[in-house]
Order: sequence, then C-alpha cells, then structure tokens
Amino acid sequence: MLGLNACGNDRGKGDSANQDSRTLEKLALDFPLACVLWQNCTIAAFPDHNGKDPFCGKGTYGGHSGTDFASSWSEMDKGIEVKTAHSGVVLFAFDGKFDRCTQSSTEADCKNPVSPRRAGLNEGNTVCSDTGTYCNGAPCFYCTSSGNYLVLQHESGYSTLYGHLAKNSIVVKAGDRVTQGEIVAKLGSSGFSGGPHLHFEVLDASLQPLDPWFGPCNEAIKESMWLNQAILYGN
Repeated sequence: MLGLNACGNDRGKGDSANQDSRTLEKLALDFPLACVLWQNCTIAAFPDHNGKDPFCGKGTYGGHSGTDFASSWSEMDKGIEVKTAHSGVVLFAFDGKFDRCTQSSTEADCKNPVSPRRAGLNEGNTVCSDTGTYCNGAPCFYCTSSGNYLVLQHESGYSTLYGHLAKNSIVVKAGDRVTQGEIVAKLGSSGFSGGPHLHFEVLDASLQPLDPWFGPCNEAIKESMWLNQAILYGN
C-alpha cells in the first residue's frame, strides 16, 4: 500500500510583490508522471482549503499548497520519470541534494535551515532563487523546501513547480524551452519529505499557489485546470 508522504510548505517569497493583475489564460495540465495512477503511484494529498481538500474531503493536511503524487521506494529505485504538465520555459532548476529523505532523516540536506529565508539561500532542505522580476514584474525571490526542484513558466502567465526530485536526475536548465509531456527529471524524496513523491504545484503570475482541482471547496477557479480531471480523479 502506498502511504501518505509529508512534505513542507513548498512556498516562500521574499520582498513585496503586487498581486497578479493580469487575466491568466486557461491551462490544460497533463499528468506529470510516467506511472500508472492508482497502480504504481497514487494521489497522496491535495491542496488544503481550511482543513479540507478541493472536494471537501480529508485528503489533505494543514497548509499544504500542492498535490502530492506518491509512490514506493522500490518504484522510485526503478526510476519514475517526471514529465512537464504543460509547455513552457524553465524558470528555476536546482539539483544535487540527497534524495532519500524521511521524517526521521539526519542527513543535512533533509533538515530545515537555521538561517532565515533570503535570496540565494541554499541550506538544508531549502533553496531560494536570486532576486529577479519574477512576481508579475515586481522584484522578489522564490524559496522552496522541495530539495531538488524545477519551476516552469508558461505563456498563460502561470508557472508549475515540480519538487522533491531525485538527485542528479534533472536534464534541463534555466532558460530551456520544454514541450508538454517532455521528460525532465525523476521522482525522488529530496528536501522536506516523508517518502518518494512528486510535489506538483500551480503558481500564478505572482508565484502564489493556486489549486488546479475543480471542486466545491475550491472557490478560486470555475473549471478544472487539468486536461482531463475525470481520468485522474473521477470528478
């Protein structure tokens, strides 16, 4: 049985940034893993809406801002490829951290940083970008406790985060253009992680998280941002 894998609040943004003022175009996200959902991988946690998942169920935990697609250690060791959910440009890419973190790990790369989050920080499970005009044109920096991770920026104005990736598995770099479904890395358990999983997150133009699942407890969107939500979750 595939268990719930805990991961940290995978968002941190420094400096002030204006809220997104653009009308963002619709995304049609594809499934971001080369696995068979509900066979050798599963959805372990959805984004949190005041203690409920987007469908008003209990498939989340407090403060969780993305979707966790989880698998087992044996499947991770076989190599589950991470695919781009949508075409775009690589905004951030970081690799090289230990990728077998659990909640009881003593590895330095699995621990929370002692230093406060700041531009350019690379300590423990946390990596922060340099300051740039990433947040709807305003200066900011982006932090995540995802260990090895990618952020892709899409023409629609959205971005997507792929976190907790396997060490030395990322095959793209900042500035690279990617197409939907392109293999860019492998699933791992780096950063603040309880076991093998991909933390997938949609970000708006200010790099704030947005739940892509359409459901009665997600009032932020009027339709699903997935190419086919029914195939993924039956809704």
